[in-house]
Amino acid sequence: MGAFPQRPDSAPLSPPATPIRPPSQRLQYRAIGLVWGRYTPSEDCLYRGVLTTREGTQLKAVMLGRLISLAKNHLQLSEPHLWVVYPRMTGRAPHLTLNLQMCGVWEPENLQPGATSPPGSLADGYFSIRGETVSPAGRGRATIKIQQAARNNSGQGKSFKLTLQGNLDASVPGCFWDIEAHRRGEQLVIKSSKPIGVLPPKKKAALPPGPPSRVVPKPVRRAPT
Repeated sequence: MGAFPQRPDSAPLSPPATPIRPPSQRLQYRAIGLVWGRYTPSEDCLYRGVLTTREGTQLKAVMLGRLISLAKNHLQLSEPHLWVVYPRMTGRAPHLTLNLQMCGVWEPENLQPGATSPPGSLADGYFSIRGETVSPAGRGRATIKIQQAARNNSGQGKSFKLTLQGNLDASVPGCFWDIEAHRRGEQLVIKSSKPIGVLPPKKKAALPPGPPSRVVPKPVRRAPT
């Protein structure tokens, strides 16, 4: 039994052979990972709750999309599962904590033939982060900006930032990185990183034209007679 992220157009997907697919574009933004744990919904809401990991860390989590229906009808929430998640962070540096948006569950033994267990690198705690450097958040930390795709061709999508433990060469603003990270408690730690390229500077939006200026004639002063 399984669920996995859908494309933005919500077109149906055939079961993938791996819970996290390779990037389809050179400069494809993304932040996705795997967490093994037991999900406990809140008393009044199925899709909001806490995910307790195998080492006992409790992470706030929400369910997205069709995973909610799958959880209602097919999943035993009393049992742990390997969840496919989108990471988010809350709080203020240096006290940032990891939250999870749960978009899928990976159980290859119950999927269609051809689905296999993820390779060793794609195991519990693995995260793929692809985005641009904003600035170092401090010694031993780096902040990555991830730009989400626009929905329904409605312009530019929203962006969010993740602060990772580890070092990146952020001397060049806007450098795009392909990062493999690992979850350690409530933090994401850089395991390996590869610079892909430097993004072109973004053009500033032009200001709308203002109202036409009016020239007020100065009063003519007459000489005293």
